[in-house]
Amino acid sequence: MPTLLREGDGNLRLCFSPAGFADLADARLSPILQYRRSSITLRLLDAIAAVALHAHRPEDQATLAHHIRLVGVTGEAGLADESDREALRRRLLAVAGLLDGARLPPTPWSAAASSIQSDPN
Repeated sequence: MPTLLREGDGNLRLCFSPAGFADLADARLSPILQYRRSSITLRLLDAIAAVALHAHRPEDQATLAHHIRLVGVTGEAGLADESDREALRRRLLAVAGLLDGARLPPTPWSAAASSIQSDPN
């Protein structure tokens, strides 16, 4: 719903639709994801993890879960080494675990990551 701002005389001065959490997350996270380089992917996960600690609304958690899925799919595609892909899978699961109620549907990385027993680091 648009927000209308009027002057004291009642004349309309500004009409806008505020951005929601999903809009802001998409605007900030999607461009970074396009680089698909491992260091940027890991920094992106760090950013998602920092926000996840404060995202308590289900719709906000769902937005972050969506971006975790995107990082998983595109991140793996950009990594040639299997050990790097396994490290990414562990990090994806750890970040997803920060979301209280968000369930991530099966993806290529989540199925492979479920076979990883523990992170030695």
